[in-house]
Amino acid sequence: MKRALAGLTLVVVVAAGGFLWWGNGAGSVSLRPGTAELAARWYGSTTGKVTLPAQLHWCPVTHVAMLEAVAGDTGIAVVFLERDALASGVHPVLAAAGGTGGPRPAATAALRWLRVRGIDTAVVGLRSEGGTAQLRVVGGVVSGEATVRMRAVLGADTATLHLVFKGVPVVTTASGCT
Repeated sequence: MKRALAGLTLVVVVAAGGFLWWGNGAGSVSLRPGTAELAARWYGSTTGKVTLPAQLHWCPVTHVAMLEAVAGDTGIAVVFLERDALASGVHPVLAAAGGTGGPRPAATAALRWLRVRGIDTAVVGLRSEGGTAQLRVVGGVVSGEATVRMRAVLGADTATLHLVFKGVPVVTTASGCT
């Protein structure tokens, strides 16, 4: 009985700690109403958070959508690989090094920002290793969220990226869609 009570107490303490961590902003991101934005938070061997204006370009020729959120030296890109049309649903996140020739629907992601540590400044780049992305398409506008495991392009940094985007209009491109 004492062992079961101790186990239950441990579960409650861990759950409460997780709730407080999330509620204090460590696991949450927020967006301003009426804006096409992407909010992101990453943690691991490297940490950060950012809210950026976002845009999505859809190529009906290649069935690829590029969600971009860039400002200055900071940028996030999520590439959605579709079977046919841009569609709502869960997209498994693949390793970005794998290219776009894998199973569809799927997604890949990348993150770049300027890190300053003391007098050292470096542009850090991370790319997806796995995870999931949820896409919602309603009336030519996309929203969604993703949790992505990331690894540095150069170096040993790793991070988990949480992102939320909403109100992003779909811009359709054609004629080869570069």
